[in-house]
Amino acid sequence: MIDLSKTGILLTAHPRQQKWWAPVLLSLELYPGPLILAYDDIDLVMIPDHVLSRFARCIATGGPYGHGRGELVCLQKGFAAATRLAVDYVLKLGFDEPVWRWRNIRQLIEIFEVEQLDCLDCNTRIILGHPYGLSKGMDLYPVEQREQGSAESHFNWVCRAMQYKRKHIADRKWWEETLGLIHLQGEYAANVGHDNTWSWKIAELWPRKKGNGK
Repeated sequence: MIDLSKTGILLTAHPRQQKWWAPVLLSLELYPGPLILAYDDIDLVMIPDHVLSRFARCIATGGPYGHGRGELVCLQKGFAAATRLAVDYVLKLGFDEPVWRWRNIRQLIEIFEVEQLDCLDCNTRIILGHPYGLSKGMDLYPVEQREQGSAESHFNWVCRAMQYKRKHIADRKWWEETLGLIHLQGEYAANVGHDNTWSWKIAELWPRKKGNGK
C-alpha cells in the first residue's frame, strides 16, 4: 500500500478564489500528507488563521502577479517549499477544486512509478512529480519577470527543457472521475449562465482595505 503521508499536496491560490476554499479544505480533511499553500498576493495577512492552520507551509508570491504569471510564481515557490518537507511526491492542485477521491492519488503514483515518469500532468491544472525535479524546472527562468504567454505554455517549455519523461493526460473527465475533482468556480458560473470571468470577480471574501495595504 502506497503511503500517502509521503505525498504533499500543493494548492495554488489567488485572492479571487477565496469563495471556493472551504469546500476544498473539507474534501482534504484527514488527508495524511502535508498541505502547502502558495498564494498570489503581497502576504498572507488577509487569510484567516483557521485556513492557514491547515497547511504545513504557507507562502505568498509577493505579488499579486495575476492569473498566468501568478500561477507560475505559485508553482515555483510551492515546489521549492515541498523540497523542504519529508515527502517523496508532490501533487499540485488548484484551490478551487475539491478532491473528493484523494484516496486515488495512489493510482497516480502507481502510474508514475510503473512508467518511470518525471511528470504526470494535465498541464498546470494538475501536476504530480518529485519535489526536487519539479522545483529545479521552475527555477530555469525568473517567472516573476515573464510578461506574456500562459502558465501552460511556460510549463510545456519547462518539460521540454528539463527533458522530463512526461505523461500528459488531457482528458479532464479522467482526472475528475479519478480524483473526484469539480471546478467550483466554473460550475457556479455555468449554473447561472455566466462564464468563469464572472465568478472570478465575485469570489474575494477578505479583500484588502483601501489605503493601508491590509
